Amino acid sequence: MMIKPVTRLQICAAIRMHRHLGQWRLSDSALHSLREKMPGWNDEESLVKCVAINALYGTNVFAIVRMAMHVRSILEPLQGCYLDGLVGQISLLDLNDGKRPRQHVSFASKLCHFFVNEEHYPIYDNAARDALRYHLGNDYCGDRSEPYKAFQENLRRLRAASSIVTATGREMDRYLWIVGMYMRYEEWRRAGAKGRPIVNTELFQVFEQRPIPDDLDTLLPRGLTRFLGANHL
Repeated sequence: MMIKPVTRLQICAAIRMHRHLGQWRLSDSALHSLREKMPGWNDEESLVKCVAINALYGTNVFAIVRMAMHVRSILEPLQGCYLDGLVGQISLLDLNDGKRPRQHVSFASKLCHFFVNEEHYPIYDNAARDALRYHLGNDYCGDRSEPYKAFQENLRRLRAASSIVTATGREMDRYLWIVGMYMRYEEWRRAGAKGRPIVNTELFQVFEQRPIPDDLDTLLPRGLTRFLGANHL
């Protein structure tokens, strides 16, 4: 299956949709403000930043104080520099309980994205990965041992195949996240719309609108058909 490229029109549609998602914009704005007010990585700054990411993005880090001290031990000595393997290093939190450290890749990528370097560290989550897998088809590569490295490589492949040279990391994140969320929504609709889909509440309300909003229709990639159903025409 051939790669489905992303167009600038799709990126622009994602940008416009983001402007109408108030909770998402407020969360991003709060994190940017926090970065300006707390630029360092001492104990207090690390804890506040880790708690903010974990709460706003639901990254399920339960030992959050231990994680914050782990983050401080890695980032404070760097003094604003960044490394290629930083996300992987932060993601592995050893609780010294005899168990294998769990990989908190989503948390680490978001922490590095918002508080270290937006362009160098794209946001890793399941919705973005699903969108990348859809776009790349057989060219999608997975790696359980180094999932973030594989994610970056998949993103690089999609960029190389697309006409989106000027798209920023945040713009790509917005596009991939919305597409990935819509794929979940479509699967839920086709399965009979029982229960509640694992979809962001704001986006769910947009997806439920009929007729489909123009920006959503423009944003969705080729081949991702919209399920309308008898009750949603």
